[in-house]
Amino acid sequence: MTVRAGAVGVEEVGSGEQVLQGALDQAGVTAGVLGEVLQRLGRELDDAAFEVTDEIIARGTVAQPGHDGRFEPVFRAGIQPGHLRDDGSLDFFERELLKPVQKGDVLGLLRPAHPGVAGCFVDGAVEAVAPVRETALALGPGVQRSEDGVLRAARSGVVVYQEETSLDVVDAHAHQGPVDLRSGHLRMQGSVRVKGDVTTSFCVSTSGDIEISGDVDGGNVHAGGDVRVHGVRGERAMVCAEGNLAVHHAESATLYAGKLLQLGEAVHAQIGAGQVEVSGKLRGGRTRAESSIIANEVGSPHGKETELAVAEPLELPIESALRGLDAAKALRAAKPGFGDSRSGLGGRDKGGKVGRVMAELQRAEIERLGARALRRAALSRIAFIQVGRAHPGVTVHIGDRKLSLESELRSTRFSLDGETGALRMDAVVK
Repeated sequence: MTVRAGAVGVEEVGSGEQVLQGALDQAGVTAGVLGEVLQRLGRELDDAAFEVTDEIIARGTVAQPGHDGRFEPVFRAGIQPGHLRDDGSLDFFERELLKPVQKGDVLGLLRPAHPGVAGCFVDGAVEAVAPVRETALALGPGVQRSEDGVLRAARSGVVVYQEETSLDVVDAHAHQGPVDLRSGHLRMQGSVRVKGDVTTSFCVSTSGDIEISGDVDGGNVHAGGDVRVHGVRGERAMVCAEGNLAVHHAESATLYAGKLLQLGEAVHAQIGAGQVEVSGKLRGGRTRAESSIIANEVGSPHGKETELAVAEPLELPIESALRGLDAAKALRAAKPGFGDSRSGLGGRDKGGKVGRVMAELQRAEIERLGARALRRAALSRIAFIQVGRAHPGVTVHIGDRKLSLESELRSTRFSLDGETGALRMDAVVK
């Protein structure tokens, strides 16, 4: 704006400030007038030679848009292309389809809506801003909200999230389809039902129960509870249930159950359980149980080598792995780099803290083996093997007693004599 004394008629109208105000009113400038500037220019206009250019007398306000309420998750929503390994390569098996959480874990933060501020032009016109809304995210019973908007898991399980729609944590999940490259591994706290196969190299692991309507074809399954599966096949296939395990058929696979293993039939399988019941044929492989094996038919007419053993204290694969992991952690804590050939130790340091840790690990192992021997002796007094039909080539183990069958037996129960400790065979009366 250019202001000249004569241009605004300072000789004709009162003070310079009044003249300027009149000019602003005539121009329609009714808002945002800068009072200090107006006063200063009014004083300057008393000088007939005064002139100023590009002076800002009034300023509007810019609209400040608000933002809607929103949820900011701490997890990565949706399935991922893979998982980045420490060496920079991509693991395509870990796709984070399931988001496992423990009770109390933070899920994210709810940000409240923040309304905007309308703007104003110098002519008094208002620059409106869009209205805002709170998030419509519905929280399920598995989610707790604190006063500051932090969302936590109310139970252990997996996150079920539909963007901007709903959020929950459930302890039971139904997976529609196979476990393969499209899904990646399935790991969670709780129970899961798989409506398909578990394919080669893929894993399903839960703290609860697992039900698989298809087969485990070269994959791995571990449950803290019970497992039900149609079939398990392949030398790399393993199913481990810390509770009960029910399998229709198995071929060249490994099966473990902490309690009862119920099996339809198996060929060349490696089996371990508290108790084993086989309703069909058991051919080849090795079957071990703590207290009992009951099988309809064992071996084959062609002399297929099949081993049955009871009074065998059970150790699930995960127990052995955890024991080894704990030992490795103890040694690393005692001396970082222990066992690394580059450190020059090579695992031969027998003195100091490492030596004490190794001695403690050895004592713990001796105690474990001693407890195992005592349990084996106790199991030997109650353990038995019962077969409806056993073919030549079947080997029976009870404790330290062994018997290889050279002829077919029917309806026979094997156990140890309580007085002599000899292996005895008794006919089963139907």
